[in-house]
Amino acid sequence: SRGVVDEEAVVSTQSTGLTLNDFVVFMDGLKEDVFRMEFNKYHPEDGKITEEDFANLLLLHATLSPQAKAKFIRRIRKAYKKGEQESMGITFDQLMTFNHFLDHLDDVEILVSVYFAAGMKFNKASLKKVAHVVADVELDSHIIDVVFTIFDDNGDELLSSREFISVLKERAHRGLEKPSDTGFVRLITALGACVANYVKGEEL
Repeated sequence: SRGVVDEEAVVSTQSTGLTLNDFVVFMDGLKEDVFRMEFNKYHPEDGKITEEDFANLLLLHATLSPQAKAKFIRRIRKAYKKGEQESMGITFDQLMTFNHFLDHLDDVEILVSVYFAAGMKFNKASLKKVAHVVADVELDSHIIDVVFTIFDDNGDELLSSREFISVLKERAHRGLEKPSDTGFVRLITALGACVANYVKGEEL
């Protein structure tokens, strides 16, 4: 069967005068389509997925042991399915904002490292501030609560481990560094060929 995006159609753009701006718009649309597919996989109700669904999305590409993943999911289930915190659900717009934050995760990692190196406490306000400064996004307070529920090991509302950065980076990279993800890699390769041809044409 064909994928979400027809690779032959992508390659054909090489002969239709694709501009760099067209490419950026195309890639943004492609990413949104993929995120929408992932979101809909969890059968949202009233436009929302559950906090546990969101946690599963974050952990989807994480190279963690089954036991480690199960530990994170138990925390979310305990917090939101057993009534410790109010379940508000996660909308697609909230997910897209968080994904935009992940696009800047390399810069986020640098700032988080500064926090840890200086012995500073990295709390919810810190995450919100870093997201604003680095990615120019306002992370929803509920999203931040969920992230802390997943990665806060001792319940002190502080992130003291860099494990959450490594997990989020794997989410941001979507596992594309793995050899098994050949379909999407072929697609990106085709898109790269379009840009390479365009750039060569500009240089002539």
